[in-house]
Amino acid sequence: MAQKLFAERLRRTVSKYGPLCVGIDPTFDKLPKELKEKAKTPTEEAAAIGIFTDSVIEAVKGVAGVLKFQVAYFERYGAAGFVELESAVKRAKNDGFMVIADGKRGDIGSTMKAYAKYYMDVLDADAVTLNPYMGKDVIEPFLPYVDKGKGAFLLARTSNPAAAETQDVSASAGHAYYIYLTDRIASWQEKIEKDKAGYLPFGIVVGATVPEEIKKLRAKHPELLMLIPGFGFQGGTADDAAPAFDAQGNGAVVNSSRSVICAFQQEGGETAEAKEDPAWQGAIRDAAKTAQGALKEAIARRKR
Repeated sequence: MAQKLFAERLRRTVSKYGPLCVGIDPTFDKLPKELKEKAKTPTEEAAAIGIFTDSVIEAVKGVAGVLKFQVAYFERYGAAGFVELESAVKRAKNDGFMVIADGKRGDIGSTMKAYAKYYMDVLDADAVTLNPYMGKDVIEPFLPYVDKGKGAFLLARTSNPAAAETQDVSASAGHAYYIYLTDRIASWQEKIEKDKAGYLPFGIVVGATVPEEIKKLRAKHPELLMLIPGFGFQGGTADDAAPAFDAQGNGAVVNSSRSVICAFQQEGGETAEAKEDPAWQGAIRDAAKTAQGALKEAIARRKR
């Protein structure tokens, strides 16, 4: 028997906790001092990242319902990193979180089948991020997982400053490439079942730093879920992200990574020496509560 569709599962999670997705991007140099001091080798660094990740999961439990693991921060340590990633995802799932594996994979054929096998079966993520540059072939190996309640978010209009170089250029259809690409993502799912709220399992990534693009895409594609990065540290606000949500507050999750997991640091910049709060786990929880509250308030304002 098929599980509930991914969009329905995500909607229920957002309804219970709120739209915040906490991004797990654990850079070793930004870990709490007590964890960094004990790590002298790459394997010990990976273990420190694992301890930190478990602490983040514990800190935001009950505050947020979705976690996004940026897998590069684990993969950089090789086998030791994969062990920590798989352990952390298992813990997150056991604690009731929905998990997005953020790897932005985008290949075809047997290669993409191998990615799907790892992320969907071995890692048991609820969703992945994909790069759709190679067309519909990118999502084909993930289609069998739709009936298992899993989904994906495909890059459309991302939050990084250089995104406009490729995503805003005019396509042959006469509008920006990100709009053309989003149209294709929707068309690839014409025969796939929508959930009761009308959403499809393969959504799009649109940055909070480009709120006008969020408005355009939500108006054009009410059937597509959105993963909204760029909220917080990158400059996107709750009000910037709010147009991604429908009148019932459904349709999106908003990711915040550094603003939450590095909340125990007071930084003057990327290279500044961090002044650390000894109660770092509490600072993370408080930051998650603040972010969650800001998003809920922005969506509520939009409903009025």
